[in-house]
Amino acid sequence: MIGVILWSSADQKRAVIWCENNGGLAYLESARDFTDEGWPDCGEIVHLSEERAAGFHYARSVRRWTDQHPSSAAGAAHVRAVPAPTSNCDHPPARVACG
Repeated sequence: MIGVILWSSADQKRAVIWCENNGGLAYLESARDFTDEGWPDCGEIVHLSEERAAGFHYARSVRRWTDQHPSSAAGAAHVRAVPAPTSNCDHPPARVACG
């Protein structure tokens, strides 16, 4: 699945990802679930697997989206049009509305 990083904290190794297939949020809670170098920034497009547990969606096997993944190009086309947030991503959103 493809998602966009909405909030990210490299210090805490946590991120919140909007998922294009269900419009919901998935939580990245550990560096072991991010397979690329560094830590993702707000606005980055990522590939991920999703695990549902206790009513939450957790992001697993997260990696940055690249052009080397042609099967996902169609799904990422509309996601790429989303502008990167201009707010400071060092602080979590004060309020998140969930569908």
